[in-house]
Amino acid sequence: MITVSTITVYPIKACAGVKVDRLQLDRLGPVHDRRFMIVGEDGVVLTQRDARSLRMVMPKIQDGGLTVHAPNKDPLIVPFIQPDRPVQVKIWDDICTAVDCGSEAAEWFSGYLGRTSRLVYANQEFSRPVDRTYASDNDHTSFSDGFPLLLISEESLNELNSRLQIPIMMEQFRPNLVVRGCKAYAEDTWRKIRIGKSALSVVKPCARCVVTTINPQTGETSTEPLKTLAMYRRDKSGGVLFGQNVIHHDKSGSISIGDVVTLL
Repeated sequence: MITVSTITVYPIKACAGVKVDRLQLDRLGPVHDRRFMIVGEDGVVLTQRDARSLRMVMPKIQDGGLTVHAPNKDPLIVPFIQPDRPVQVKIWDDICTAVDCGSEAAEWFSGYLGRTSRLVYANQEFSRPVDRTYASDNDHTSFSDGFPLLLISEESLNELNSRLQIPIMMEQFRPNLVVRGCKAYAEDTWRKIRIGKSALSVVKPCARCVVTTINPQTGETSTEPLKTLAMYRRDKSGGVLFGQNVIHHDKSGSISIGDVVTLL
């Protein structure tokens, strides 16, 4: 039997994740997942590629907002309901209208990162369609890399680690859903699944980037896991693949730890 073993949301893109027992879904994907994003003065997304210290920014979900912690900084309180301050931002090839979170958040992140930065928010009016090659007109996402959810099996990580001299952590791949009870890379073959009562489509392997080589605890980098994955997990375009991108069909469902994964 395949079940959900770990659920993680990432309230601020590129920052630390928060493990939860239950994930609520809405129009954009998991509630509280990548709803906030840090941009530079040009409005372009900042990630750990640009600022490795973002891994040490640790959001905590509270009633009505986030409490954000980072080394040598006083906590920052960020409400989920923001005044209407629309701003154009760019995430990869997408230009979207987000909501600016104000001067206090901008000063906090600018001071921490040592560069002009602003925090922006995807509110309920936010619109960012998923690539129509894989999705319907009704499918949107927040500030994820491109799809609402990322799923990986424990068995796939175990198989990868069996090839490495130093095992790596699942956190380096930043999945929302970790499952167990299947063969390694079985998720590559899934198309339609149900988790609990939520119907989902497994639509595209996830091409991995250099962020996976950053140890989230120490900040140290290496050539792994990309070097090893490249030996046996490349696609025709040269992308290194690990994990599967997932789209949710029930825009108000939920997924809990222990839920059974059914292949449809």
